[in-house]
Amino acid sequence: MSSVLSVSSVVKALTTEYTEAHREGILFACTELMTEELRTLRRDYLDNVQETALRLRQQSYDLGSHGRFKSSFPELLFVAHQLKGSGGSLGFPSITELARRMSAELSLFLDQTEVQRPTREELSEMLIVLSHELERAVSAAQQSLQ
Repeated sequence: MSSVLSVSSVVKALTTEYTEAHREGILFACTELMTEELRTLRRDYLDNVQETALRLRQQSYDLGSHGRFKSSFPELLFVAHQLKGSGGSLGFPSITELARRMSAELSLFLDQTEVQRPTREELSEMLIVLSHELERAVSAAQQSLQ
């Protein structure tokens, strides 16, 4: 079966003289194809997040360095925000929650009114811990997809 079904061919098949059995077969084929594509997308996403967790950890180490802080901080903020949305969209709430926590820690650091805001070193340590948690969450999610 071709992996690409045009919308017009599906609509035509569902609205013409095909029998109910034909229509059910076409819908089943479409559903199976979409389910497999979603499964593949989710696996690819997890592979990407696994690599991202390693990059996050390196960026988190770099927060302690004055020379690298300016490039690391925005990257961490961007990736945390990106993971927060994509994890939930693909059905991985633990990834979303960890990304939300990363984002909250980064935002707390920026909050000039916060009395107990973390130092660069504390922020770095917290994000390193969260990157390890992210790796564990990805591994658990990968196992659940097998």
